Amino acid sequence: MSLAPVLLVALLGLANDAPKPIAVKAPTRSSPASYARDIADVLDAKCAGCHGSALAENKLNLETVAGMLKGGKRGPALMPGKADESLLFKMAAHRVAPAMPPEKKKDLPPLTPEELGLLKQWIDGGARDDSDVSPAPAKPPELGSLPPGVHPINALDLTPDGRVVASGRANVVEVFDVDTGAAIISLGGHRDLIQSVRFTPDAKRLAAGSFGVVTLWDCPSATLRTTFAGSRGPIKAMVATRDGKTLITGGAEKAIRFWNTADGKTSKTVDFPAGTEALALSPDESLLAAAGSDFVVRVLNVADGNEVHTLKGHTAAITSVAFLADGKSVVTVGDDLAARVWGLPGKPGEAVAPRTIPTPSLAGLAALPGGKLLLVGSGDAAVRLVDLADGKEERSFPYEGKLGRAVALAPDAKTVLIGAQDGSARTYDLATGRLGTTFGPLGEPIRAVAFSPKGDRVLTAGTAGAVEVWEATTGRAVIAFDHSPPPQVTWYRTSRPHPAFFLGDGRVASAFEMSARIWSFEGSWSDARTFGPHVFRVLAIDFSPDGKLMATGGGEPSRSGEVKVWDVASGKLVRSLENLHSDTVFALRFSPDGTKLASAS
Repeated sequence: MSLAPVLLVALLGLANDAPKPIAVKAPTRSSPASYARDIADVLDAKCAGCHGSALAENKLNLETVAGMLKGGKRGPALMPGKADESLLFKMAAHRVAPAMPPEKKKDLPPLTPEELGLLKQWIDGGARDDSDVSPAPAKPPELGSLPPGVHPINALDLTPDGRVVASGRANVVEVFDVDTGAAIISLGGHRDLIQSVRFTPDAKRLAAGSFGVVTLWDCPSATLRTTFAGSRGPIKAMVATRDGKTLITGGAEKAIRFWNTADGKTSKTVDFPAGTEALALSPDESLLAAAGSDFVVRVLNVADGNEVHTLKGHTAAITSVAFLADGKSVVTVGDDLAARVWGLPGKPGEAVAPRTIPTPSLAGLAALPGGKLLLVGSGDAAVRLVDLADGKEERSFPYEGKLGRAVALAPDAKTVLIGAQDGSARTYDLATGRLGTTFGPLGEPIRAVAFSPKGDRVLTAGTAGAVEVWEATTGRAVIAFDHSPPPQVTWYRTSRPHPAFFLGDGRVASAFEMSARIWSFEGSWSDARTFGPHVFRVLAIDFSPDGKLMATGGGEPSRSGEVKVWDVASGKLVRSLENLHSDTVFALRFSPDGTKLASAS
């Protein structure tokens, strides 16, 4: 039997399996082909899926020129200067088997004649690698201003005691007293939205994260020292001895109470014929003037509580009472449109007939050392400086808005502080009448204002139980306190008295409803310190339990997950974990013992 027919069939079969060459179209441009510009993307799209670093079929990597020169099982894929001898070109042009990409890869079409022309020109030209393997330096983004109306709150945190809340609203950190809602301070300086805020465990520092940076502030802290409970009615008036050891209160109950500030207990109670509207201690602290709800002022001996003088003459509610510097005269103002100056005789009994200074409706007063008075006019929104010698007005301090019942004199007697119904307070220079610093608004009518013993701080107290302390020269808020009255009394809170002042050692005393409290505080909002740079937005912040380390997290979306650990005291970077995650880090948390850090992406 002849084998010729069988051999012919086999040869014909080989001829049918051979690839059909693809035409090669030479480039018409004058510039030579470039690997980076013309070849790399083509090979990446049609070859690197099988012949890349991840898979490398037949041990061939076509992602780099070096990989092509090294080749795979069949040898080098490139012969620089000789495209017709290079396996890469011959297989891509379907001149040898196996043709590439394989016919079975339906999603990978063969190279076009134009692509083959560029590949041949590049190889014949020496297969030069003109790619830059080093990444281009990142250009920092140029941040502009936020669009109008963009004010989202993206971050919140509370101090561990729950008294203060910080929120990141747009590019500003706003700090509030939780119980009153009073705005303590706004901390700006960020160019982008605030994405994270965190207090340290001791609440003495506050961090905020934005684009590329974390800002850290020192925070003031407060402590409730003493609570005075036991009054049988709302407290309307309060004074303290200079040494701060005794607090004296009066109010709706027909009694005046003396309290020990060390333990908050009542040391003495003096029966009083009427409710008490205002109190004042004489300069030597031997006498106490108490204005009653029956329009009578009674002067009591502090030592035994006995009444030594009775001052009658007001025909309406008495709003304020004060001793002059000599201790021999008492000044009162009330709703009967007059200020009265009472001379106290050398022996107990009736006071001499008062001198009356007619004036618009009065709400408060402050006595100056040189025999002058500051009178708060609630009717015409002005404060007057009056000389007691002749009753003439020396100067007026107009106030934009309705005044409250609050006026205070600085320790150096050069500045007056005035509180108003709109919740704001302002200082004025006594010599010139020039407006100084504005505080607030607090958000509620002001019922009391005071200077600290050094004159560097002021306080304002409102009708809803809030007390706020401010920097005297800058108007910057420092801290807030609150009495948190029960909800059932809110319907009449807008008219409640709220005596508050600084004690001689800088502590704050305040009375509201039927209790009084003393707070101490320390620190102030420091200048901001920054931690960075970060590659993108800082979305997570946490502090170690001892507050010595700060962890920050963020990173570029779908590119990197960045975690950094910082020394809080020095601001130095302790550890950087840029490649901990392959995507943005959204949350961080130290373990309770501070030995571990968890991150989430």
